[in-house]
Amino acid sequence: MIVTTAAYKTAINADERYIVPRVDVYFDGDTSDPTTFNEASITSIKFLEEAKADSDNPLGAVSANEITIGFDNSNRDFTPTNLVGAYYGKLRPNILVKEYIGVEVDSWSYVSPGFVVGRYFWIPLGVFRTGDWESPSSSVEATVTCYDNLYAIGNKTVPMLPVKSNTTIYAMFESLFLALGLTTAQYNIDTSLNQSITIGWLPDGKVRAALQALAIAGNCNVTADRYGVIQVKNNFQAGSSVATWTDTDQIVTAENPQKYLDCYNSIKVNYKLPYVKAEASLLKVENLTVPQGGLTLEEIDFTSKPVAVVSQVKLSGAIHAAVASVQYGANTITVVITNTGVNETVTLEVTGQAVGLINSVLTKEDANLVTTWGRRQLVIDNDLIQSADTALSYAVPLLQYLKDPSVNFSLSIRGDPAIEINDIIEIQDPTDKIGTVDIVPIRINIDYDGALSATVEARKPIVPYDWVFVSPGMVVYAPRSIA
Repeated sequence: MIVTTAAYKTAINADERYIVPRVDVYFDGDTSDPTTFNEASITSIKFLEEAKADSDNPLGAVSANEITIGFDNSNRDFTPTNLVGAYYGKLRPNILVKEYIGVEVDSWSYVSPGFVVGRYFWIPLGVFRTGDWESPSSSVEATVTCYDNLYAIGNKTVPMLPVKSNTTIYAMFESLFLALGLTTAQYNIDTSLNQSITIGWLPDGKVRAALQALAIAGNCNVTADRYGVIQVKNNFQAGSSVATWTDTDQIVTAENPQKYLDCYNSIKVNYKLPYVKAEASLLKVENLTVPQGGLTLEEIDFTSKPVAVVSQVKLSGAIHAAVASVQYGANTITVVITNTGVNETVTLEVTGQAVGLINSVLTKEDANLVTTWGRRQLVIDNDLIQSADTALSYAVPLLQYLKDPSVNFSLSIRGDPAIEINDIIEIQDPTDKIGTVDIVPIRINIDYDGALSATVEARKPIVPYDWVFVSPGMVVYAPRSIA
């Protein structure tokens, strides 16, 4: 939750409230002074913040937040072909945009620079980059859809990272972020993500796929917060609620649907026991022409991967050509070859040791529910779940969560922009026969069109379980408290 004040909390829950938007657009570069738009020129804001996107896996897929801003275009300043428009030539993609919702408060309440101005307490909605601008001639509204830092990071290519031995989910996330050029101030990883990994590597391709693999293996979610910092948080949550919503202040309607068709009574974890294979050929390129001066073979895929160790890079048939340098990761290798003579045709061969996997299976299920419903099984298959203990600690709490048909909540609320996904909220709603329960928002849609409203999709907190000794010969699973 964004840190606020008592005055803000009173104002956001009041029967009458005055709310205004502010958008700072850095048309001339990130370090330039922004152009600031207010309620006089902003017609609408639609903000989506989510911990996961929908997917076949109930754990969800890594997703970026987005925001669509509507501007008054009655004077055609946002029409890109208007040569005399105020923003002609500036309506480009990848422009830095920062958005805020201001709530009128009764008194001045200073928290930090930029968050209290006059009678308004300003809540940041995020740090975004512009995508497409639209200004149809049939409308007096122009819109731009913007995406957060996670969107840009997810579209990058996974860096060439080596295989890591005896590591953790935390360390794998950190090595990826550092290789992407992020500083430690630009990401925050939950220290509880200490699941052990015997041999760790990332898939090649887009960073989004690598983040997804790590998120499933770690049972965590990856988001960008309101300040643009990448947050990696454990899906397990414990602790006190940060706010209370009731049917007399925030809740308009609420529903706790019983979704039996979305439930699972059996969890099957396909985990992998990795090992380093015997030395063998990992890559062979025949009839390779090396011109005078040499060439660089950039990030060539190994034919056997992932690769733990490259022991030799050999040129056969070379007279003047020679290997000058080698850099490799789990999936690819870059080789720099020099040639002090005329063109030569050679064979390049890379030998070393690839990683092998022994497939193993662990299944946990609720026998009574299997008898009642029939078996509904969720299969988790992930190369980074690498021990029976890890698979067990993964399957048991997930089963407790997924077998409960009443974990999901849908709410329509008046809107409190200070609430973020992954917060624990207490709701009190006897009107809708829900009562008092803790929820965790996983998707928040905020709409501003002169007034503020929001819809929230949420779930009960996922509680981790540990083995607990009861008496000789009796050990049971019990909820675990986490910091």
